[in-house]
Formats: sequence, C-alpha cells, structure tokens
Amino acid sequence: GPTIQAETVRNAIVAVVISSLLIMLYLTIRFGLALGGAKNGVKFGMSAIGALVHDVFVVLGVAAIIGLLAGWEISALFLTAMLTVIGFSVHDTIVIFDRIRENLRRPVRGENFENLCNRSITQSFARSINTSMTVIATLIVMIVWGTATIDLKFFCVAMLVGILSGTYSSIYNATPILYLWDKWVERTKGPEHTLVAEATAEVNRLRAAAMSAD
Repeated sequence: GPTIQAETVRNAIVAVVISSLLIMLYLTIRFGLALGGAKNGVKFGMSAIGALVHDVFVVLGVAAIIGLLAGWEISALFLTAMLTVIGFSVHDTIVIFDRIRENLRRPVRGENFENLCNRSITQSFARSINTSMTVIATLIVMIVWGTATIDLKFFCVAMLVGILSGTYSSIYNATPILYLWDKWVERTKGPEHTLVAEATAEVNRLRAAAMSAD
C-alpha cells in the first residue's frame, strides 16, 4: 500500500545515507592518521563513496528494469541486498586503498602517483577477482536452484548485480577518482600537497622521531 511504500522508500534512503556517512568517517580516520591528516583521509573516503554511489544506481536501475519487465516488486529483502552490496563494495575498495596506502608509505624513488595506483591495483587485482567470484558462483547457484520465492530470487539477482558492479567500480572507478582528485590538488595547491609528497613527509617525520628516540 502507499503508506508502506512511502515508509520503505524513506527507510531505504535513510539507511543508505547513514551507512555512507559512517563509512566516510571510518575511512577518513583510517587513512588520515597514516597519511598526514584528515584531509587526506577525506580523499580516500569520498573516492570510495563516489564508487559506492555508482553501485547503488546500477542496482536500482537493474531492479527498475526487472520490475518493469517481470513485475517483481521491491521488498525488505531488496533493501537488505542493497545494504549488503554497499558493505561489499566498500570492503573491496578498501583492499585496494590499503595497498595504495602501504605503497605510499614505502615510496619508490621517482615514482609518480599514477604509476603507484597502477601498481597497487595490479597487486590487488587477483584477490579482488577471486573474492568476488566465490560470491558470484554461490549467487548463481541460488538463483538457478535455491530460490523458493520471487522475493528471494530478486534478492539474489540484486546481490549478483551489486557484486559485479562493486568489483568493477572498486578497480576502475574508486582509484581513478582518487587519482583525479590528487591531480586537481596538485594543480590548485601545488605538488607539496599531493598524497605522495605528504606521505613521504610523514614517513620522514616518523623516521626522524625514531632516530631522536634512539
């Protein structure tokens, strides 16, 4: 009915917004502490949210098409699938961002941020694909043989679309957003404010502090 529909839509929007804000806060703290301050953590957080928004719209778009063609309706299970996709997508993105962070803290002399991002993605690519394929294989089996109701089948389809989109966006959307943001900072504020420069400065500061303590 209209009342339940309005409440479901409102709860879905609130859930996605609150989840995104908490994810943003977590990533800001996690990456900001290691890379010279909250502003650098925000770069990672906003890049992850940008990829996340892509995944949300992909799942909603596919759900709308399926609903139009097959008459499937959004239910509480679909909202569960959406929130699960959000978590999976961000987790996959964090795997790659963690590798970027580690490489920033162990810089290769003369390497720019573009090559560092490419190297980080290459190092994480197999893990991302293998993790996703495990879930994808399970969902395909459930869609074909293991769904007793239409709602459960819709849940599995939404999950499958979201996992595929999340894997793609973690590799091809999140990191390029981070790279483009860093290039914009370099153009507007100078090269000393880039992630490579500030991470290198942080590493040098920690080394100097360790030597002073010794």
